[in-house]
Amino acid sequence: VAAFGRGRGRPKGTAKAVAEPLRRAVLKVKTASPFFGVRRIRAMCARAFGLGVTRRAVERTLDEAGIATAKRRKKGRISEPKRFERSRPMELWQSDITQFVCPRTEKRVFLCVFLDDRSRYVVGWEVSSNQTAEMVLAAYESAVQRYGCPKEILTDQGRQYANWRGKTEFQERLERDHVKHILSRSHHPETLGKCERLWSTVNEEFWSRVEVVSVEDARERLTNWFGAYNFHRPHQALDNVAPAERFFGEEEYASWHQDP
Repeated sequence: VAAFGRGRGRPKGTAKAVAEPLRRAVLKVKTASPFFGVRRIRAMCARAFGLGVTRRAVERTLDEAGIATAKRRKKGRISEPKRFERSRPMELWQSDITQFVCPRTEKRVFLCVFLDDRSRYVVGWEVSSNQTAEMVLAAYESAVQRYGCPKEILTDQGRQYANWRGKTEFQERLERDHVKHILSRSHHPETLGKCERLWSTVNEEFWSRVEVVSVEDARERLTNWFGAYNFHRPHQALDNVAPAERFFGEEEYASWHQDP
C-alpha cells in the first residue's frame, strides 16, 4: 500500500482550467501571429499583457481551441554548431541582400539590411527594383545617420560590396569612415547566418502574409514591420527579449523574460 502523502498534483484528466484572461491573451497572440510557437506566445503574453503563462497553459488553450502545436523536441547529445557573437552592440554589423517577387505584379523587389551582430537589431535597410551599389550605400547611410559607425562590417563578396580589381563605392565609404570591412568566404552563407535567419523570418512573417505590389508599397509596409521586429517581437536567440532591448542596453530591465 502506498504511503500517505506521496501523491502530488491532480489526478489525470482533472487539470485546473486556464484562467479566462490568460486564455484570451494566448488566443489573441496566436491569432495575430499564427507562426508563433509556445515559447514566443508566452513571451508576448508577458510583453503585451503583463501576464505570466506557463507552457502547459498555452498548450492546453491551443489544444482546446483546436489549434495544433509543434511537439517539443528532446535534446539529443549531438552538439549544435558553434555560433560567434560580438560582446557589444556596434562592434560588428552584418549586411546582405535578398530578393522577393510581388505575387500580383511579378515584379522583383531587392532588400538590403545592416544588422547588428550582438543584438540582431536592424540598424538600416533599403529596398529597390534593382540590386545595386546605390541601394547598399543608401541602407548604410540610413544606419550611420541614426547610430554612427560600427567598428567592423561583415559582407559577402557580391559586386555591390567588393571588387578585387579595385575598390567599390561602398569600400571607399567604409575607408573614409574608418570601418574595417570583413569579407566572408565564397560559398559559405553560414558566415552571414544572422542575416540568413532574418530572411527566413521576413519571408515567413511578412512576405507570405501581404500582397506587395511595388517597391514603394514594400518600403511602406516594411517600415512598420521592421519597427515591430526591432522593438516588440521577442527573439528566441536573445532569451525572448526584443533586439532593441539588447541594442540599447535595456535587456536586464525586461521583466518579460521567460524560462525555456
